[in-house]
Amino acid sequence: MWNKITASTPTELMYICTQNIGKILTQHSIVIIHMALPSLASYFQKYAREFKIYGILFILLHLIILIGLIVFDQVVMPSVVGLDEVIAVPSVAGMKQQEAVAALQTKGLEVKITGEQFNSNAPAGTVLSQLPYPASLVRYGRRVYLTISKGKQTIPMPRVIGLTLREARITLLKAGLQLNNVFYVRNDSVARDIVCAQYINSSRDVEYGQLIDLDVSLGAVDAEITVPDLTGKTPSEAEEILVGLGLRIGTTTFEPSGGTFLPNSIITQFPVSGTIVAAGSAINLIVGK
Repeated sequence: MWNKITASTPTELMYICTQNIGKILTQHSIVIIHMALPSLASYFQKYAREFKIYGILFILLHLIILIGLIVFDQVVMPSVVGLDEVIAVPSVAGMKQQEAVAALQTKGLEVKITGEQFNSNAPAGTVLSQLPYPASLVRYGRRVYLTISKGKQTIPMPRVIGLTLREARITLLKAGLQLNNVFYVRNDSVARDIVCAQYINSSRDVEYGQLIDLDVSLGAVDAEITVPDLTGKTPSEAEEILVGLGLRIGTTTFEPSGGTFLPNSIITQFPVSGTIVAAGSAINLIVGK
């Protein structure tokens, strides 16, 4: 016999099915399905409007939360911590360190000293550079990096008297100095091509990179020197040779070489090679171009 199962709601139907699962599966599965489908359809039809309303409310709730988060992040938080304030970075280059720090902090900016550098143009203890640059627009509380000047870098002047010109040049370069003018003078007590005087005493401190002038001895007054052959050499090569002999370059004239000599090579010299001259004499050169 077929047993009729009656249920007014899906909930009741599910309960009856649970209690009679064995009987249903063996005898009445088709009947139950046939009877349940109309019940479920009526159930969803009855509550469809409520589901739609709840769905709309769910979406609106999420929109309200999202808008609230945006307002909190863009309006509430900036007003609390002051991040909405835009500041033009003031120029503090050249100011003393304490004054620069105070000026930046007054504007609501943080300060960090990145280091110190030697600088001949900026007094020690003054701001050498800043980052961000002056007039940059930044947020309140932005960090500004400063580099402070250590002023001029000074080093002890080395003693080069008694050295050859080459040795003196190397000594000055190692100390951070540069050879400037070399004056050749007669000196009976100092051998030729030896530094006999320096214009800055070795007991003084000098600025790093400073130019140094020296006097180099030409030897005794009565010394006689044979003029070397400088043909085909460059002016710089000729100067090195002449200085080594106690002579010097006089005038230098540039003329067309005619293809015989390379450009910047000596074509002719006066006095000519082999001539006997006094120490310190000038040798005039004609250089090809």
